[in-house]
Amino acid sequence: MVGSQSQADTQTAAPDAVPVVYSRTVTADVSCTKAGAVTLTATAGAHKRTVAVAVACGAAKPLVACDDPLGTLPEGDTARSGTIADDADCVTAHRRPGSFLVYYTRRHTFTLDGAAQVTIDVGGDPADAAKLDTYLILLEGHGADGRVIGRDDHSGPGTDSRVARKLPAGDYTVEAATYRSHTTGRYKLNVDASYDKRVEISGLADTTAAGTGTITVADSFTVAPSTAACTASPAAAAVANGTDAADRTLTAEIAAPGSLAVTVTCEAAGHADAAQTVTLTAELVAGVATIGARAISGGECKTVAVVPAGADAAYSCIMAKGGALHVEADAAAAAAGLAVAWAVTG
Repeated sequence: MVGSQSQADTQTAAPDAVPVVYSRTVTADVSCTKAGAVTLTATAGAHKRTVAVAVACGAAKPLVACDDPLGTLPEGDTARSGTIADDADCVTAHRRPGSFLVYYTRRHTFTLDGAAQVTIDVGGDPADAAKLDTYLILLEGHGADGRVIGRDDHSGPGTDSRVARKLPAGDYTVEAATYRSHTTGRYKLNVDASYDKRVEISGLADTTAAGTGTITVADSFTVAPSTAACTASPAAAAVANGTDAADRTLTAEIAAPGSLAVTVTCEAAGHADAAQTVTLTAELVAGVATIGARAISGGECKTVAVVPAGADAAYSCIMAKGGALHVEADAAAAAAGLAVAWAVTG
């Protein structure tokens, strides 16, 4: 005998007036201190059967957490991978209710913030030579005690399992189990959620601003629901909240002349994301942007504090008496043509 059992060795069931088929499950805890055998005996009337179970003490198996929560599902895919291990604490009671067979499982809880079409796929890891044959169970609520609202064996590709259905807002649990009892192996899970309600973006459009140098180009818009969080891509653009809860403003700093394509994405719990791409443009104002002069030889030119009326710039140049002064002018403008005129005084 190895160790001690936690309950009586023998159990007796008294027969009813009308004969029925009896079944009973008896459990026992055995402390493994050395190799040996445990003898199990079942009796029914004059019938008796005995089986000996060999016990070998070895290193404890590493346990894998039964639960891996997915949290609140966003729009789109949420993926996980893991291992269904030989763990007596991680079994499903929903694979074959009433059966004595053991089916190991891993559980993934999730929450929907709104009604959604949900597709759940569970399958063995394709990288394994002997791909695991899976079984999928969907429960209401968080935990193993919820009502079964979906189950599947092979509706996915090959031996993969799939449950696809419309679900209201609430809490749910996926049990990733196996088709055959006492089976272990690696698996992959994917949950795709498509929410019924979608975020709405209103008033966002291509926008142009004019000026010189670097220009701030801005465009205002609204979102529904007002709790939606909006971001802009690329990072050169940004979205800020406005005075009212639903107001948003898109801005970008753009060197004129130039333009920037910006994608605004807005997300809200229980809603499908919304995305819109617009072009922000900075136009250079028509006119002279810069003008300047410098002495090449024969003297020196400096700017003057007071610019005469009608002029954009004025310079004072000093030269040697009887000498020759060579002056060069630079100008840039946002115009089809550019003219530079000289006015010499003194």
